[in-house]
Amino acid sequence: MATNPTWRVPLGAWQDRFVRWIEQPDEEALLKAAIFFDFRQVYGDLTAEQPLRRVIRGAAGNGRFLGRLAAAAVRRRPASGLLNHWPGGHHGRLDLKAQGTAPIVDLARLFALEAGRPETGTVARLQAAADQGRAGTAAISLLDAFDDLQQLRLRLQAACQAAGAPADDVMALSELTTLQRRRLKDAMHLIHICQESLRITYRTDLIA
Repeated sequence: MATNPTWRVPLGAWQDRFVRWIEQPDEEALLKAAIFFDFRQVYGDLTAEQPLRRVIRGAAGNGRFLGRLAAAAVRRRPASGLLNHWPGGHHGRLDLKAQGTAPIVDLARLFALEAGRPETGTVARLQAAADQGRAGTAAISLLDAFDDLQQLRLRLQAACQAAGAPADDVMALSELTTLQRRRLKDAMHLIHICQESLRITYRTDLIA
């Protein structure tokens, strides 16, 4: 992105963009907000951070923006339907990122923006939500689920690397132990419950 002149603009221009994405949350604005609101300092001074964080905190009081963000968060569904048929062996496959960690990332982002928190990482956002009592005990449970899914992804990608194959996020369910299956099914169920709570709270079915 640094090579794209579209993003090489003064601080004031970035502030205007952030405000516009919050005030006019169409699909493109939500996508850009999801990317750029997660900015973080990598090297050197970042004097723009505090002014931009103040703009982002303003999203906490914008019901329209949060509602559209909630609608986007419930759109990426977990693999609950697939996991309903796990009394014994199962030979299906699960995308651990698209159907597992990504929905949790979306939920954590919404929790942070609701609370006006500055955290950008998913774990930090869930910890903040738990500390503030937001999302009840669900935030703590989501932390455990996120850790389980990340561990499975790392093991899968390590196995791919050892086999000389491209890194992948799609795991054969038959390769999981009984305990891993149970924990994975619990994670999918938890994500589903959190998404249903958002759907009811923000009435996302009525958001175009």
